[in-house]
Parts: sequence; structure tokens; C-alpha cells
Amino acid sequence: MNYDRTSDAETIRRMVQHVEPTWQVLEAAPATAGQHVVYLLTVASDDGPRECVLKATPPAMPATCDVEARMLAIVDEHTTVPVPEVFGAVDEHPDLPAPFFLAARVPGRDFDRTDLGTLSATHVDALARSSGRHLASLHGMDAVDGYGYVGVEYDEPLDGGRPSANTDQLTVADPTDDWRACLHDSVDSVVAGLDETRFAGLRETVAPAVDAAIDAIDDQSGPAVCRIDHSLDNVLVDSDSGETTAFLDWEFQFAGTPAYDLAFVERSLAGGAWGFTPDAPTRHERVREALLAGYRDAGGDAVADRFRANRDAYALLVDAHELFNFEDALDVFDVPEPQREAAADRLRATVRDRCERVTE
Repeated sequence: MNYDRTSDAETIRRMVQHVEPTWQVLEAAPATAGQHVVYLLTVASDDGPRECVLKATPPAMPATCDVEARMLAIVDEHTTVPVPEVFGAVDEHPDLPAPFFLAARVPGRDFDRTDLGTLSATHVDALARSSGRHLASLHGMDAVDGYGYVGVEYDEPLDGGRPSANTDQLTVADPTDDWRACLHDSVDSVVAGLDETRFAGLRETVAPAVDAAIDAIDDQSGPAVCRIDHSLDNVLVDSDSGETTAFLDWEFQFAGTPAYDLAFVERSLAGGAWGFTPDAPTRHERVREALLAGYRDAGGDAVADRFRANRDAYALLVDAHELFNFEDALDVFDVPEPQREAAADRLRATVRDRCERVTE
């Protein structure tokens, strides 16, 4: 679904000054990608010019900016993950597009995931390796007590103030300490939903293989906040080194095991569903090896070893989500039907092969 992601100059001025009353907007340029109202700003502050980002939830879209503002504050305080500093957030407002927040603009180049082929092998290695190091720090944040979908709860809405970095705000919906049960809860409806997709013919193959995969998983890690969606368009990258300079977009989090998160991050960094289109570069193995190397650098061997041991099982769960979300993922890039069906064929072959392996 496409949302209205524009705002007028007067509204932008009022939003900024609701957070920082003395700041003046000098320039405002809309971001080119995404589904939120996002403007890249230059403002005149008391300390001189600043580069900022203003982000709001479009009126027709479920509110997530309030969650993201608090996640950014929490991650900034409790990990080494590079994220923008949040100057202030507004959760509710009678005539401004709330929730919204104002944050610092972090140096680095933004890419679309379809730009993956323009990156050199050296830059892909640096991007994935630095991502692995930072993921180890994120997973080390002791912030959740059960497995499930992560949300944020707060007693008082913000009206321009800085969000708290207290991890007590993080909640898990219907938390469980049974990892396999959590996996079934998160994927069973996805598999059932394949009947409404172009992959309906795969459901009878995928359903028993997913059950077998979950039953075979041996991953005793406790719950950690997982990144899940870590695609190229959700990071900023140093143009010279290829290192990740910022992790962006924190509207969705999941409390799972670190090895499970690595499976999703590997796929998203390699292009997600777009990575199966005919012209997309095949970077899965390079991304995987560099991601694991970076994780070992910062987090030791245990998680990387658990990922290796459970890779086919976790990758099949990623596949199931990929099948279910295929159309929406490729709609973002206006992929025409011939290329879309070619991508679907490649994904079908991958899934059938993986189902065979996990049920042997």
C-alpha cells in the first residue's frame, strides 16, 4: 500500500519547533524511499547549523514512530549499535501528524537494496562484518524475559521530550519460555496463508517440513532483542570503508534467539525476495561468512556455531516468511510480472531443496 509521505513547509516548521522551539528550518528534502513521512533537514540551532531527520507516521498507517523513538534511545544507551540520537518525540497531537520524532542525521550513504550489485566485494564484506559485530552487542542487551513480539509501553505520552532509555519499557506480547512453541506460533499462520499466494502449490510440501525443522532445532540461547529486517535500505554505509555507520528503522522487533536473528539478517542483507530476481547478484554466501566473522569478533563462537548447526531449519522459516510476503516485497520495487515469476521460480526451487534436506 502506498501512503501520502509528503508534508508542507509550515507543518514541518511546527513539528520541529514543537520539539526544539528555537530551531529554524533552513532546508527540508523528502527522503526518497520508505513508507513513512521522512524529511532530511538542515536547521539553524543555538549552536549553529545541524543536520536532522524528521520522521512521522502517515495518518492511514498503523502508528510505529512512538515505538521507534524509544527503541533508538534504548539501543543507543545499552549497546554499541550506531543509531541516530533522538532530540525529542511527540506521541499525540490534535493537528500535527503524530506520532513523530526529530533525530540527528548520522553521516553515511543510504542505499536501496537494489543497489547491492553496485557494491564491491570488499564493501559487502565490510558491511556484513560490521553488522555482525553490532548484532552481537544488540543481542547482549539484557532487556526481554520471554520469546515473542516486542513492543513498548509507556505511562505518559511524550510531548516533545526525549524518550527514556529504560529497558523496562520493552514488553513481549504473550511471552513464552518455550522457543519451539514460539516458532510455531510465529510461522503457522504464515504457512496457512500460502493458500492465498502464488505459492499455494507449495503448502503441502512446506507445512510438514516446517514442523520437522522446528522439532529438529537445538538452540538453547535465551531470548534477545532481534533485528530481523536488516536490509541494505535500513542502514547507512561509509562510502570509503563499507562499514555500517547507522542501523535505521526500529519499528519492528522480535524476541528470539541470536542464531535465529542471524538467519533473517543474512537473507535481508542479501536482498530478501528481490535477491531472487534474475538480475540480482548472488551474495548470500559472502554476506553469511562476513556476518558470522563479525559476530565471532565481538560475541565469540557459541552463537555462530548454533547458527551453523541449525542453519537449514532456520533458513526454511525465513523462506516461509519470504513466500508469504513475496508480493508486498517486490511491489516496493515495481518488479514487472515476468521478472517476478522468474524470482518466484528460483524461490520455489530453493524452498523445495531445503524442505528435502530438513526432512531427510
